[in-house]
Amino acid sequence: MEDSRDAIEGAHVVITATDSLDPVFPGSALSSGAHINAIGAFTPQMRELDGHVVSRAKVVVDSRETVMVEAGDLTQAIDEGVFDLDKIHAELGELVNKSRPGRENPEEITIFKSVGNAVQDVAVAGAILEQAENLESGALVEL
Repeated sequence: MEDSRDAIEGAHVVITATDSLDPVFPGSALSSGAHINAIGAFTPQMRELDGHVVSRAKVVVDSRETVMVEAGDLTQAIDEGVFDLDKIHAELGELVNKSRPGRENPEEITIFKSVGNAVQDVAVAGAILEQAENLESGALVEL
């Protein structure tokens, strides 16, 4: 699509996975209740999301410590004065172990900001392998 607004109009889930230095859509165009998986932009100079959407959203991260060093989406919003570290709602693990709530109403905009976490990658890979073995699906490949 030529206009990123058209791409996200009415979307329930938006996934950004780029190495963009600039926001890839205007946050004001995002519908209430949408969820964003922001999994690109892994340096302070990169940015997929603008401060407007970050300031409107419930933000969940893979790791507070890592995100605050690497995630330009958040660090640049902090520099703009529209977001701060205390506004991070939870780490993903806190949602999984239910020590923090996830979405609390259907109008909330939610963001999962990830810059990569090897422990989570290994856990997901292990779960997928276990599922495949239980279903007797896939093929074992010797490397």
